[in-house]
Amino acid sequence: MGSLGDGKAYKLSAGTDRAFDGIMYQAPFATSAGEWTEVRIPFGDFTPTYHGRVLTDRPPLDGEAVRSFGFLISDRQEGPFSLEVAWIKCYPRQR
Repeated sequence: MGSLGDGKAYKLSAGTDRAFDGIMYQAPFATSAGEWTEVRIPFGDFTPTYHGRVLTDRPPLDGEAVRSFGFLISDRQEGPFSLEVAWIKCYPRQR
């Protein structure tokens, strides 16, 4: 993912359920204020959550099962925020 940030922390979330209010897998990432950054997040780094609560009884994120994704500003950071995303893509597993 190529992003231009504001120096705040964000989370990329990926949903695998058909339901809107389902389990989300989340992975944190940092931004640098005013700089374009390439962020690589392996599927294994995503944590399953439901309404912000970490779930321990779920399998790891299966990249082929992702139906939706989104961005969250994390840890109740206050004030204005700015995140521009130029591109998102999946990359092959490294063996």
